[in-house]
Amino acid sequence: MFKTLIIGAGKIGAFFDEPNSKNIFSHAHAVSKHNSFKLVGFVDNNIEQAQKASNIWGGYFFKNIKDAFNKTKFEVAVVCVPDKFHHNILVELSKLPIKAVFAEKPLALNLENAKNILNIYEKKEIPLLINYTRRFVPEFIELKNRIEKKEFGDFLFGNSFYSKGILHSATHHFDLLNFFLGKFSLKTIFNKRNDYYEKDPSIAGIYDFKGKNFILNFIGEDYYTFFEMNLFFEKKRIRISELGFLIEEFDAKISPYFANYTNLIKTKEYKVDLNNALFFAYNNLENIILKKTDPICSAKDALFALKIGLETLNRTL
Repeated sequence: MFKTLIIGAGKIGAFFDEPNSKNIFSHAHAVSKHNSFKLVGFVDNNIEQAQKASNIWGGYFFKNIKDAFNKTKFEVAVVCVPDKFHHNILVELSKLPIKAVFAEKPLALNLENAKNILNIYEKKEIPLLINYTRRFVPEFIELKNRIEKKEFGDFLFGNSFYSKGILHSATHHFDLLNFFLGKFSLKTIFNKRNDYYEKDPSIAGIYDFKGKNFILNFIGEDYYTFFEMNLFFEKKRIRISELGFLIEEFDAKISPYFANYTNLIKTKEYKVDLNNALFFAYNNLENIILKKTDPICSAKDALFALKIGLETLNRTL
């Protein structure tokens, strides 16, 4: 079992769920459930928060990484601190003799810092996994494989909706699109609103996939949290909704209502095991360490999502 330290005792680190919760929504829960990882403690600059987490999940509590390493000699680090601290924490961890790091997205808040992290970890050969959560779920992996096999025909058009900032939340969409369809570029933006983070507005834009458009729009976080994606192909429409917990498939079929017309008819609907995404991510982390397999979501993947997000943000400045 790899001794694992969680840095950042917030919601995703420790408090989105409890040890007896049915779903696995925190890193502490995923580590505690997994046979290959042992939770040794929490680090938080608010020591009371770290202590509160350790009281629930076990392990020690620390105010800094140095003290944690001296006490536990942890082998795996999980970075759950606020976005603006990602770079400094990841650089500090790279100086320790550890086996792997699992970090929350985004990789950093600017390209210079993100590229610096990528270079450091590649040079030191420290595996770095990034938590763009949907990549780890079997239903999305299967969907990616079907798209790559051209089961649905060519991609025609798409759109999606999000809330809570172009970097903090829309990069989830950018990463999932890259996962499904490959790289793309920004064409234009058409709306902007500050609805959550002061320096991370929600922005609407149009993106280009080799001549095919994808439209990204937002709904204010002050109304509700939202994630939905529509992908249109020659033979099928894929709709991902309910924050990613539901996939619907619509097939191009002869209309049951109008002669000689082809409509999109819903033929399948299924739940996504997103509530166990973090556990699946730790399966990948286990394979990365033991079998030297590739990360399902690497630092390079995260760098691309960040790059598109920053290009979109900078277009509004």
